Amino acid sequence: MEIQFNANGVPPVGGPARAAQRRAASASRDNAVFAGLETLQAALGQIPDARPETVSRAKTLAADSQYPPPVDVDRIARLLATHLPTNAA
Repeated sequence: MEIQFNANGVPPVGGPARAAQRRAASASRDNAVFAGLETLQAALGQIPDARPETVSRAKTLAADSQYPPPVDVDRIARLLATHLPTNAA
């Protein structure tokens, strides 16, 4: 059984030969080769998963009971409150 997606039965522009060319062009694009891909992958492999100085700073801030400062928390709360829908239940 053959399914025709073209409801009026008119063959596509260019006919079967053009459709074959499109399929061939599509297949060739799928097999693209990137010259620097191996170099890029090697460079990415050298990057550490975490930065120790950033992890240390985050731990220090998380242990600080005054972080974030109360004034910042109040500002964020006011900002959120001004953007809440008025009919929220």
